[in-house]
Amino acid sequence: MKFAAFDLWLGSFLVLFFELVCIRWVNSTVTISAYFSNIILISCFLGYGVGCLIKRRRFLLFYLPFLATFLVVLCNIFSTYRVSIGGTAEVFWQMAGRISWHVVLPILYVIVTLIFICLGQVVGRQLDLFSPLKAYSINLLGSLAGTVGFTIVSFSHLSPTIWFSVSFVGIVWLLRQRYVELVTGVLILALGVSIVHSQQQQSLWSPYYKIDVGGWTYPEKGNFLVAVNNDYHQLVLNLSSDAAKDIDYLQKWQLSYNFPYLIGAKTPRDVLVLGAGNGNDVAAALRNNANHVDAVELDPVIWKLGKDRHPEHPYADSRVKTHINDARNFLRDDNHRYDLIVMGWLDSHRLFSNLSNIRQDNFVYTVEAMRQAKQHLQDQGLLCLSFYVPNPWVGKKLFDLLTTAFGAPPRVFNLPSGGYEIPGQTFVTGLSQKPGLLEGLRIPVEFHEVTGDYLSQAPSELPIDDWPYLYYKDRILSADYQWTIITLSILSFCIVLAAAWEKRREFKYQEALPYFLLGAGFMTLETKNLTAVALAFGSTWIVNSIVICGILLMALGANYYVERNDQIRKQWYWLLLFVSIVINYFWHDGIVPGDPLLRGIVLCVVVSISFFFAAVIFSTTFKNAKSPSLALGINIFGGVVGGFAEYLNLIFGLKSLLVLALIFYGGACIFSSRPQRMQHT
Repeated sequence: MKFAAFDLWLGSFLVLFFELVCIRWVNSTVTISAYFSNIILISCFLGYGVGCLIKRRRFLLFYLPFLATFLVVLCNIFSTYRVSIGGTAEVFWQMAGRISWHVVLPILYVIVTLIFICLGQVVGRQLDLFSPLKAYSINLLGSLAGTVGFTIVSFSHLSPTIWFSVSFVGIVWLLRQRYVELVTGVLILALGVSIVHSQQQQSLWSPYYKIDVGGWTYPEKGNFLVAVNNDYHQLVLNLSSDAAKDIDYLQKWQLSYNFPYLIGAKTPRDVLVLGAGNGNDVAAALRNNANHVDAVELDPVIWKLGKDRHPEHPYADSRVKTHINDARNFLRDDNHRYDLIVMGWLDSHRLFSNLSNIRQDNFVYTVEAMRQAKQHLQDQGLLCLSFYVPNPWVGKKLFDLLTTAFGAPPRVFNLPSGGYEIPGQTFVTGLSQKPGLLEGLRIPVEFHEVTGDYLSQAPSELPIDDWPYLYYKDRILSADYQWTIITLSILSFCIVLAAAWEKRREFKYQEALPYFLLGAGFMTLETKNLTAVALAFGSTWIVNSIVICGILLMALGANYYVERNDQIRKQWYWLLLFVSIVINYFWHDGIVPGDPLLRGIVLCVVVSISFFFAAVIFSTTFKNAKSPSLALGINIFGGVVGGFAEYLNLIFGLKSLLVLALIFYGGACIFSSRPQRMQHT
């Protein structure tokens, strides 16, 4: 009992911190898992809930060092097996390998679940030593510290060696009372840290990526390749006149990057580059005598890599102003107008949140985003969007969303042979009120126009902010996602059934359902509102971290409020919660005209009140739990279901998550209409 409060805080800290470690590490080393990002999150939730449920069984923490090290070894093995999932899902690179992703994903899911069963058991044992609300406050403080801790790690660009070391020090403390287990755990964890260090010691780590630098064609010219999360991402090319002289390969790349500056009636002087990366597009603007270049890049480490190592040193030029920002957020907040907007191969390869399967760049390739880009063009300005088009329907989506946003079809050109060859295409558009602008373009003979192919192609679903899926052809749940959800749901059910079978007579479903439904409702509400705030302030790591910390603080404040008020009339908070979710559903930017910052602040207020009312309801319900560990475990199981339910937004859009939240919370309201008292276990 001496360290009970600290052990509960530390266990809660480790659950959040090590959850983020697992998500970052697994997704950066096993390529296929990155396209199902919330699967690792769901497995963490599942294990956490099961651990709380089986707190009285044999203490399992001894196995955690072995499981954590085994996960590191598995990721090391699986990093060499990259397989295509085909179909209409996000992965479109053909990846060779002998192990199917149908095997890899369930194995990772089970191992991560087992790890968090061990941690969840620690939390569950400590929860029941305190009153429910006091235990919940300590739990939230630990979770908040874990989130802040990993935010500091991300901000400092620290390597996974530090991530795992911090986690393992906490695990060693929890093993302190058993000498043999402590010594064994230290040795196994040291092995795990050494494997992690050896696997990534040459890598750079940004808040978004594992970044590796490799050689490329004509390295003596300063060319190199940048890979993120073991996947090709960017080339850094010296395309200066001296370097490209007499080298056909570099000349074709040079022509491709110079293309936007050769086709207009006048040379662009004021240029915006979205997705500036290591600086190839910025260097092209400077080679073509731009007077000013605004370079927008999301990742600070990739930008610094270009600043330090790009052979043409574009970021050192006084004409360039760098903005480390989300491209969509820059378009919303900036009011400058440009002669040329370049979107050069803007494709992040990364999912923007641990709670979502949306790619980081998806909110750039929507109709709303292109309309915002249109507002930044001068009268004779052009927008040039270059993209690797893996399938004709992906190109058709880009073609149609530009047509919808600009009021006229763009012109589309294949790049000259070399570089990305035929799949590499450039879409050119301008203001529709300037007839003849696109017809009068001066196109170099090396570029083959393919506009007619898209004009004759059947349309597909347009990406919009509520359904921002460029790489998803139609509003159907593909076979890949169906297989994933069904298989992992069955695995989850079997794990929960095995853990709960002995307790099946200890509580009635009427007692458990409110906690379960509150967890499912909170997960869907959190995912949707995180997306909304990211749209308002940018899909950056710091925005996501602040929002998650804000949610935890909101829950902590609500818990404090409930603890000091015995006469809370919960029915009013149910009503306020439902009303706030409905308001959230119908909310849009036009409701608060004017300054984008003011709109964002008002949106945060709208989002926050929903979380506060939901947190008050949970704390009021949780206050009556005789077994806090059992109640919290069931609540976490609800979060697992909410995580799987998120995939429905691939069919119905992001706002459908608010409908799901209403359904889950509505069920919770019905089943908690009378006092619930979870039995002690």
